[in-house]
Amino acid sequence: MTTQAVSILCGKCRVGLEGPAEPDPESVYTCPVCGQSDSFENVMASVTAFSEELMAEKFDKMLVDSFRSSKMIKVTGKPNHKGFHPFITDMKL
Repeated sequence: MTTQAVSILCGKCRVGLEGPAEPDPESVYTCPVCGQSDSFENVMASVTAFSEELMAEKFDKMLVDSFRSSKMIKVTGKPNHKGFHPFITDMKL
């Protein structure tokens, strides 16, 4: 398993958030461009939801791609609709 350092960004502006280096759950993080802010706990909940959605999309794509040429297995499903996340990461999969 590899580790990857990622930045936490504003979901609207895609700009890094400003806040304390050693946060506690009540620490406030703010976007320097639009001013959107929230507690560290809520920011992490938004980032977690965004990351889970990103990983699910990647897994779905890998599954479809792996069975694309199969004549015995057909993968069907509905596309996942992306929700808005106020805070995201620049994670690359």
